[in-house]
Amino acid sequence: MTEPLDRVDGPDHRAPVAATVPNTVINQAKHYAKAIIGAIIAGLLYLLTVLTPAATAGDITLVQWIGFWVTTLGTLIGVAAVPNGAKPTK
Repeated sequence: MTEPLDRVDGPDHRAPVAATVPNTVINQAKHYAKAIIGAIIAGLLYLLTVLTPAATAGDITLVQWIGFWVTTLGTLIGVAAVPNGAKPTK
């Protein structure tokens, strides 16, 4: 006699239940906090590598500012694209 499909040994192929989180400003901020903090750290580290001890922010070239924005926004988008758990829904 065969067993029901939910009793067979092996991986569970049933669809997972989606977790829902209320859509509030606090929950949105929590969901994207890792991406925002990562982008800030990446941008600051880039600026620290560009600035020399004698340089000021006015001495940074346009190409270096473009590099800063590419680094910062690239990190933000890349980290935000990775699921961090349930995204706040309406």
